[in-house]
Amino acid sequence: PAAWLVVGTALVQHRRSRAAKRGDLREIRSQVFTDDFHIAIVTTAALPWMTGTAINPLLRAAYLSKAGRSVTLAVPWLHLREQALIFPGRLRFADPQAQERHIRLWLAERGGVRADFRLRFYP
Repeated sequence: PAAWLVVGTALVQHRRSRAAKRGDLREIRSQVFTDDFHIAIVTTAALPWMTGTAINPLLRAAYLSKAGRSVTLAVPWLHLREQALIFPGRLRFADPQAQERHIRLWLAERGGVRADFRLRFYP
C-alpha cells in the first residue's frame, strides 16, 4: 500500500501543469535569492587533504561569499593522530585556527580567491 501511495503521489505531481511548476520554481528562486538567506555547507573532508570532498565545498563557499551571500563552511577537526593518517607529508595542526590559516592561504594562493565566509570545525 505504501508503494502505491508513492507512485500515486508521483503521478499527481507529474500531471501538474507547466504553469504550476513554473510558479513553484519562481517561489523557490525568491526564497533562495533574498538578501537574508544564509547558506551552510557541511563536508566530511578539509584541506590539506586534497580530495574533491575537501576542495569543492571550499571553493563553493568562497565563491558564494564573494557573490555577497552569507556562508558558513563546516569541516571536520581531526586529532593529531588522525591527521598523521590522512594529511600528506608531515603537515599537522595543533589547533583549528592553524588549520584555518592554512585553508585560507591555500584558497588565496591556489584558488585565487579571498573570501569572507565563516569556517567552523566539528569533531
